[in-house]
Amino acid sequence: MLFDRKRSFADQKTDHFFLKAVKPFSKIVIFFFLFFPFLLISQNDTAKINDMNARSESIRRANPDSAITLCNEALALSEKLNYTSGKINSYNNIGMALNYQHKKNDALLNLKKALELAKIFGNPTLIAFSYRNLSLIYESNANYGAAITNSYESLRIFESIKDSTGIMTCYNNIANVYNDQQNFTKALEFFLKAIPLIEKNDNINRSKVYGNLGLVYNELKNYDKALYYFFEALKIQQAAGNQLKIADIYTNLGVCFSSQGHFQKSLDYLFRAAPIYEATNNEFYSEIAYTNIGDNYIRLKKYKEAAEYLNKGLLIAQKIDDKEGVKVSCLALSELYAQTGDFKNAFLYNRRYMMAKDSLQSLQNQNQIGEIQTKYETDKRDREIELLNKDKQLQESIIEKQNIQKIAFITGIIVLLGFSVFIFNSFKRKQKDNKIIISQKEEVEKQKQLVDDKQKEIIDSIRYAQRIQKALLPNEKYFAKNIDRLKNSEK
Repeated sequence: MLFDRKRSFADQKTDHFFLKAVKPFSKIVIFFFLFFPFLLISQNDTAKINDMNARSESIRRANPDSAITLCNEALALSEKLNYTSGKINSYNNIGMALNYQHKKNDALLNLKKALELAKIFGNPTLIAFSYRNLSLIYESNANYGAAITNSYESLRIFESIKDSTGIMTCYNNIANVYNDQQNFTKALEFFLKAIPLIEKNDNINRSKVYGNLGLVYNELKNYDKALYYFFEALKIQQAAGNQLKIADIYTNLGVCFSSQGHFQKSLDYLFRAAPIYEATNNEFYSEIAYTNIGDNYIRLKKYKEAAEYLNKGLLIAQKIDDKEGVKVSCLALSELYAQTGDFKNAFLYNRRYMMAKDSLQSLQNQNQIGEIQTKYETDKRDREIELLNKDKQLQESIIEKQNIQKIAFITGIIVLLGFSVFIFNSFKRKQKDNKIIISQKEEVEKQKQLVDDKQKEIIDSIRYAQRIQKALLPNEKYFAKNIDRLKNSEK
């Protein structure tokens, strides 16, 4: 029984360059008149690059050739303008489109160029997206160790910049790897962690996670939940009119109904999906549909039809080097030949199945995944401990600073109080001195008044005595007259 090996492709984000204004007015005026026309052209060109990258992303699965042509044009223009963000997005989109053409080495080469440029550019979001895309390519190559390594690198960056959508896509990618490894309990854990991080209006990612959850619940034989999530995803894609995504969900529903033994109902959904894949030359997904159709025909004991579709699926899997597809097709063909009594072919295909299985589930990959997850969790705990220690040091520093501030405040209050007491005492002492001075001044004034009064009294007494004396003694005219008379008598 197959499960749909879909990949999670989040929307690429592009960065725009902004010019820094020169503060002096004269420089602004010169800059405006000399470079404004050039800036208009440059902005129009960068917008054109972003538009070409966005269009290539939207068509790269259905029409990878056209997507690559658009990206190459965007890349050439980005090189001309030295628009680093545009170059990174172009390399990423070329790599993802090449993967749909099953040119996996060329795809990896372009994605590694994107990652290298993103690291030089220093944009964490573009670095994280480049790691994320690399993980998708490695997963499609069944290189699960490299896939999980790049997923966790992407996750670390998205966590550091608190990008919830990026974290959600990483959880989805990690879950897909566990799903491919048939570790469905672990896959379920990461898919369920992704759901709360989906933005309210982000129906694209919601549909992806719902579809993947349906696959896991189907493998865990919880068919009610599987169907619930499949039909929820189908509603979203039908509303959006995305035929390829609708075909993916039809395939998943076919797998789910087949798991429950509803083989004819499974075929109904698979035959809805197959023509959509054929019309859009989606070989990978055509292979999945054909193999599932063949598996259902085995259950219905229609061996001729089963052989036809299983061989079609195997041929495509070999052509595009899909190791998982080879494994599943060989297992189904081995079962088909065993039921028809062709034990030689049954043995041969079973042997091919075992070889493919051993290649996919090698001990090295399994151990590497375990080691990578353990390292991620250990690093995360170390970062949390480091943050806690930093927080503790910060708190201690804050407490120490607060204690110093308290001591300084109390000391200031004491000094202020002491100064206030000193000022108050000085004021009181001055008041007392002023009172003494005023009292002394009043006493001096009083003594002066007494002296003045005494002096006046003495003067008044002298004047009175003089008046009495004058009253008792003859006046001067009398004396002069008598003296003149005496002089005359002596003659």
